[in-house]
Amino acid sequence: MYKTSSCTKLFVQLRCASKKHTGSSGKWLSRHVNDEFTQKSIKENYLSRAAYKLIEINEKYKLFTKKTPQKILDLGMAPGAWSQVARRYTNPDSVILGVDLLDIDPVEGVDFYQGNILFKSTLDIIKRHFGVTDVNKETSKVVDVVMSDMYGFIQTNEQYDRDRIYSNIGTNKSINRLQNITGITFKDHMGSIDLCDATLVVCLNLLKPGGNMVCKILRGEEEVLLKERCERLFESVHKFKPAASRAESKEYYLVCQRKKKDSLTVQELFIGKG
Repeated sequence: MYKTSSCTKLFVQLRCASKKHTGSSGKWLSRHVNDEFTQKSIKENYLSRAAYKLIEINEKYKLFTKKTPQKILDLGMAPGAWSQVARRYTNPDSVILGVDLLDIDPVEGVDFYQGNILFKSTLDIIKRHFGVTDVNKETSKVVDVVMSDMYGFIQTNEQYDRDRIYSNIGTNKSINRLQNITGITFKDHMGSIDLCDATLVVCLNLLKPGGNMVCKILRGEEEVLLKERCERLFESVHKFKPAASRAESKEYYLVCQRKKKDSLTVQELFIGKG
């Protein structure tokens, strides 16, 4: 695994945390630095404490296997801890690709593309990276695991209007809320719903039948509707909060297993067939 010093790893964690908690108090930073999982991540060479969330999810739901190579897509990769976990817990021949709007330092054994997952062009690049020659065929769905620990991003690229892969057909106008956590509970909940919806659309386009997905969500009034959308696409959907998630946090994870073989359109995914 890629080696970094303890000071460097702590700096990377605080840099990424500062993007999430702009203007955070010294009290929050002190708690983060002294946190059990933060300290453990430094000792075990993970780029953030989030690694232990995925480790626990994998222990319970068996997303990864060492028996056969897998194709794994990490959405919102920065700083790279989830990709590190995937690299450690999968077959050495597995192909792992991370995608993020932010540029990041290299993670050993993991490929990276800086781009926006809402763009069809980004999905086509991902497909080609995983060996697909004809990106428009049904057989282009080759990914085994899609994972997302995204907490938000800001959409600023005007290309969105001509290159988006889905329109505002769900329960909310998603593109207006894809943003960093604000501290406003309802707004943050809706932003997390939008990110999960974006992850679902990626799964619709890239995940193979039988494939698995895990994504982060913040609790709120639309979580039931999101779970219903997940159940349209997957045979089994579980709600799970790892020990590494702070007790006071509203976050938990949807673990979606065994993508159904039935083909769905984007409209059917969001509003149902009937």
